[in-house]
Formats: sequence, C-alpha cells, structure tokens
Amino acid sequence: MRPYPGRVSRYVLMELWTPTLLALMVYLFLLLTNHFFQVAEQALRLDFGFLVALKMVALGIPKVLALCIPMATLLGGLIAVGRLSSDHEYIALQGAGRGPGALMFPLAIFGLLASLAGAYVLAELYPASSFKVRELQRMTLRSSNLASNLTPRVFFTRIPNFVLFVDEIKTDGEGRLQDVLVISTEPNTQRHQLLLARGGDVYPSPDGSGGLILDLFDGVGQLYDDRQPESIRRIRAFASLREKIEPSVVQKIYEQPTEKAIANYDTRELWSGAREASERWREVRAKFGDIAPAPPSLPYLEAGKRFRDFNVEFHSRLALPFASFFFALLAVPLGVRRIRSGKGAGFAMSLMVILIYWTIYTSLRNAALRGQIDPSLIWIANGVILIWCSWGLWRLRWPGGQNVGLLRRLARKFRAFLQRRAEARRTEAAKSIVGRAETELVELTNLGGTSSRFVRRTDQYVAVQYLKVLGLTLASAYLIFGLVEFKTLAEGLMRRNLSFAPMIEYFPLFLAGRLSLVLPIGSLCAAVVTFTLLARTGELTAMKSVGISMRRATMPVLGLTLLSCLASFLVQDYISPQANRRAGAIKAEISGRQQKIGQLRAHGSWAFGSEGKRLYHYRVYDARAEEFQGLRVFGLDRKTLTIREHRFAESARWNGEQWEIEGGWLRVFDEHGGERFTAHEPGLRVTLDPPDNFESGALSAIPSLEMSEQMSRQELKAESTALDASGYDTTQLRMAYHVKLSLALTPFVMVVLALPFAFRVGRRGSLYGIGVAFILVLVYWAVFAVFRSLGSTGVLEPVLAAWAPNVLFSLTGLWMLLYVPS
Repeated sequence: MRPYPGRVSRYVLMELWTPTLLALMVYLFLLLTNHFFQVAEQALRLDFGFLVALKMVALGIPKVLALCIPMATLLGGLIAVGRLSSDHEYIALQGAGRGPGALMFPLAIFGLLASLAGAYVLAELYPASSFKVRELQRMTLRSSNLASNLTPRVFFTRIPNFVLFVDEIKTDGEGRLQDVLVISTEPNTQRHQLLLARGGDVYPSPDGSGGLILDLFDGVGQLYDDRQPESIRRIRAFASLREKIEPSVVQKIYEQPTEKAIANYDTRELWSGAREASERWREVRAKFGDIAPAPPSLPYLEAGKRFRDFNVEFHSRLALPFASFFFALLAVPLGVRRIRSGKGAGFAMSLMVILIYWTIYTSLRNAALRGQIDPSLIWIANGVILIWCSWGLWRLRWPGGQNVGLLRRLARKFRAFLQRRAEARRTEAAKSIVGRAETELVELTNLGGTSSRFVRRTDQYVAVQYLKVLGLTLASAYLIFGLVEFKTLAEGLMRRNLSFAPMIEYFPLFLAGRLSLVLPIGSLCAAVVTFTLLARTGELTAMKSVGISMRRATMPVLGLTLLSCLASFLVQDYISPQANRRAGAIKAEISGRQQKIGQLRAHGSWAFGSEGKRLYHYRVYDARAEEFQGLRVFGLDRKTLTIREHRFAESARWNGEQWEIEGGWLRVFDEHGGERFTAHEPGLRVTLDPPDNFESGALSAIPSLEMSEQMSRQELKAESTALDASGYDTTQLRMAYHVKLSLALTPFVMVVLALPFAFRVGRRGSLYGIGVAFILVLVYWAVFAVFRSLGSTGVLEPVLAAWAPNVLFSLTGLWMLLYVPS
C-alpha cells in the first residue's frame, strides 16, 4: 500500500524549514556586514543617535533579503533532499512505488511560497525601505549640527568657502574654542579674510536656517586678494567679533523633498508609470517611425530610456523572486544524485548554481537596460534553471549503470586501469614489508598502548577535521562575497563594453583584501562544526574515556588558529596594501571612475608647518615633482597671536635642500603696524618645511580608514607622525594602526569564544552549531564596530578601542571554557 501523499509532503516540508531559515540567516549576516559598519560609523560621526542608526540598519535588510531568499531556498532544498537521500529515505519511497514526484510536489509548494515572499519583499518592502533610507539620510544631514563635528587640530572644511582650525575645545563656558584660525572666502571672488583669535564659540543659527554663528574673542586679522598683492590690509585687533555663516549649498539641497526613483515605486506606481512610459514611447515612435532618427533626438532617447527602465524593473521584480521556485525544483535532481556527501557539498553546489544564475541574469538585465534585447528576455535565466531541472529529472529515470554515454564509459575504463595499477603497487609493497616485519613489530610494541602515541594521533585527527571544515568555510565565504563583487563589476564591464580580463585580474587581488573579514568567520564556524561533529559521532566521549580532557582536545585547533593569525597579519601588512591598491585601480577602471588618490579643494589646501610657526596655502602640490603652484605662506607668532609675514610664490620647487621660488613677493609686518614689501628675485631660494610635510597633507584628504587598507603598519605610523606635526588630526590613522594587529588576532578570539558553545551544542547537529557560530559572529562584529567608531571619532583612545573587544571576548571565552565538563 502506498504511503499517504499528504503525510510525505508534510514530512518533507518540515525537513525544509530548518536548513532554509538557517541559510537565510547566514546569507543575511554576510551580506549585511559592510552595511552595518557603514551605519555604525555614520552614527557616531554625524551623532544621529542609536534609534536612528538601528532604523537605518533595519531599512537596509529588504534590499539584501530579496537576494538571500532564492539563495536560502536552494541551499535549504539541497540539504533537506540530500539528507533524505543519504539516510536512504528516498530509497524507501522508491520501494513504496513513489518516484521523484513525491519530493517534487512539496518542494514546488515550498518554492512557490518562497517566491511569493520574495516578490512581496521586492515589490513592496524594498521600494518603501530604499525611499525611507534616502529620506532619513536627507533629514539627518539637514538637522545635523556641523559645529558638533569640530575636532581639535584638524582643518574643518565641510562648509564651502570657509576653513576653521582650533587647538583645543572646552566642554562649556564662553570661548570654549581655544586658539582659533578662520579663513573665509567671498563667493565667486578671490578675496580672503584670515582671522586669529584667542577664543571663540560656534553654534547653530537661532533662526533655524541651517547656518552657524561664529563668535571670536581677542584676535587680529588680515584681508587680501589673490589678484592684487598690494591690496593686503591688516585688521585692527578686536575684543570680540561675530561672523554669520550662511547655509551651504549642500544643506539647501537637503531642504528639498526627496524625489522617488523608479526603484522606489511600489507596485501600483510602477504599473502606472510603465503604462504612461509605454504610451509615450508609442507616440514618439509614431512621430519618428520605427527607425531611430539620425542623429537621435532628445525626446526619442528619453522616451526610449524611460520605457526600458520601467519594463526592466517590472520584469526584474518578477523574475528574481520566482527564481526561488525553480531553485526548489532543481534541488530534487541535484540532492538525490550529488549531495550524499553531506551538507558541505550541498553548500558548495548551491553557490555554483547561484553563480551561474546570477551571471546570466545580470548579463540579460544590463543588455535590456541598454536596449539590446527585449526586457522580457530576463526570464531566460529562470528558463536555464528549468531546463537544468528537467534534464536532471530525466536522468533520475535511469539506474546508475544505464544510459551511459561514450565519455562516461571511457572515464570508467580509465579509472579501472588506475585501480589495477594501484593494486599492483600495493602487492609489491606488501612483499617488501614482510622483510621488515620483525623490526617494525618491536617499534609498535614500544609505542602501542601508550598515551603519548594516542594523543599524537588524536591531535592529528582533530587538526585534519578542523582544516577540512575551515577550507570549505573560507571557500564558501569568499564565493558569497565574490558574488556581490561580481554583480558590481559585471555591470561595469557590460556598460562600458570591456572584456573580462580586468575581472580575472581583480579577483585574486580581492582574496587578499577580504582575508581579515573572512578568516575570523571561517575559524569560528570551523571550530564549532568540528567539535559538534566529534560529539555527535561519540568521539569526544572516547577521548574522555582514555583520560584526554576537553581542554586538551582543543589544543590542535588553538595552535592552528594562532598560526592562521600570524599568516593573516603577514598578509595584511605585506600583501594586502599592494593588492588593495591594484584592486582599487582595476575597479576604478571597470566602473569608469578615477581612482581616489587625493582630493583637490575648490579654494586650495591648508597645512601647518612642523612647529606651527608657518601656515601654508597652496592651489596645487605635485608630490612626484615636489612642486607647488600658487603657494602662500603666513609667518605666525602663536604666543603673541600676530601675523609676522606674508609670502606669495607663483611656483616653488624643492631642490633637495631648499625651495626655489619663481615670481611672487614678501610682506613683513613689524610690531608697530609698519610693513615692508619685497618682490622675489628670479632663482630665489628660501627655507621652508620639507616636501614630506605636504605629501602627508595631500594624503590626509583621503578617508583614513579607507586609506589604511592600502598601507602597512610602518607606513601608518610614519604617516601619523608626519600629520601630527603638521596640525592634522591623526585619530583615525592611529586607530587603523592598532586595528591592524588586533584584527589579525580576531580569529583566535572567536575560536576561544566559540569552543564552550561547541561543547554545549553536543549532539544537536552541525546546523545548530553553525547557527550558534553566526550569532556569536554577529555579536562580536557589532561590539567591534561600536568600539572602532568610538576610537575613530576620538571618544576613546585608539589603542583601547582597538583591543577592548578582543580582551573582553577572550576573557569571556576562557572563563566559560573553565566550566566545560572535561
């Protein structure tokens, strides 16, 4: 009698939920890592509070969830079907007269439910959340107080035509800004005002316009015009001075309401917009004909692009979610035939399928956006998966020895030949062993039964199991991150009609740059899964029975993890900087943007000399040629708060010892208000700060945390020292310097933290262990991101912020390990 179909379907559906939800959690965590770090850094930099930061993290989930649901559906299906196959439950169904259809029906229901969930996320949640993210960012930036972002001894240049520099900031009281330097420029002119003051204060304008009020106390100033050197005018010393700073252009932009993009439209708005775009496209084609005018007119191009954008968005919102349905069907033939080797093989197979699908889907979508194919052809990617599934189901009709093609028969004959050769070699080796039997028997007698021999074998066994899982985890994590990078790079290649050669060169460099993120996750998962499997098979109990404690059993894993930490540090310090620089250049080439190697400000750059006695302003500085263009030097007396001299040079070149000045002049001011003007003679040489000071200043325009990924610890230390002497804030550089070493030890910290949980998981299975591992990773990275942001913004000392998470979690893990039943 055949089993009742409803019971089989319910049983299969119950097998699907657990691995699918776990896979969804794993994929969500991996793909949300970068988003979490960005939000944490913005929260502390812009001071928009914990609730706003939490809301921004939550609003970023739908965008990733739409991609994770198909991936999790495939992996959950492969694991569930693979388990039914490996435990011979599928064979029992065959014995009862049921074929693949007994699995296809529940998997089709499961895939349909996942597709509907994905369609709802992509059609409703993602458009609404992406629009709310843009609106929240606009509101946050509009309401943020620029004055709250002042940092001692760093040039504040976020306000157009305005530069502010302070030595110290007090917490309260009048004149909380100490030793203030203000440089302002009149818009659309070359007239500047330089002010020095003993104290000051800055606060938002009370009228709510977004401007600032700057009060200065006990100061002096100077007015000058770049085009008229004789126009320099000293401002009398003042006891107090008030400057009003108008809202910047950027802030005025944020005052405007956020406009919806096509990706932000909900289903009703998208349908209405697509219908209007289609009608407009028909009107334009009726006017110009089916053949595009030469050259194409602007209305024709705009109507065609809008029509394609709406149709591509419409088909994408259907094709991508319903990939879950086809992935669920594909899990049956792949799970029954291929995944009898465990969950790890299912994970690897799912990533391969996703990579193939995503390559086809991205290629078709970009081609549709460019107008090369019809938008409905995006469904070809789903059709490929359906054909693959049909072919796999057709092959399930044949027993293992039938329907074997020519290539498979040749492969079997070659494999049989290799087996015969191996058997012959084993026979010859057995004959040679007989002659040494007595000697080896004595050696085995001396070693057999001793605890040292068994411990050595145990260490080797545990280490091999750990390395196997670690290798699989690293490969899987790299492939997941690679999928995200592949999507971005493939769009750039197809948009610019480039070959795949740059991408092939990019990914080996990408591996080194992601090691610091992938290795901790891989080490933690490998440790948890290894000891979970040993506990499930009873091998940990066997170790206890011969006197090996559980803490002793962890020694091979801890030792290998320390070696991986050393390798990670060497890679980050010697390989990753060069690899990241080259990878950044390739990515910039693919995307069509210039690589970010510096920043040229609209009104030049400012820098202090090594001892703060000179203030430099230059339009352009060429670090390779060691040459200035438009150099202006102010000689300052910081004690008496006076401007001693003002030098201008059209160009200045470093000759190895001094600067060779071309053009320009020098004005010297005495204590009594007099001044002396001198024009520079040709070939004049003067002594100023060496070029290293300005190379550091140019590099400081790059965001420090991004720059640190392209620098070694020695380079970070040298850069920090040079910038600190020039008046720049080095908090982020010092934070990056300490993070380099602390991040290298993160795998060891995570393994120490995970081992107590691994022993407590026991026989509940590796999936349960992986779930626990990723919860621990999530908690650790959340704490690490908070401390890193606190250190980067100067709330905590960089060395404390870099090492606090490692110390905290290491002590917690060691304390819990002491209470593990040994």
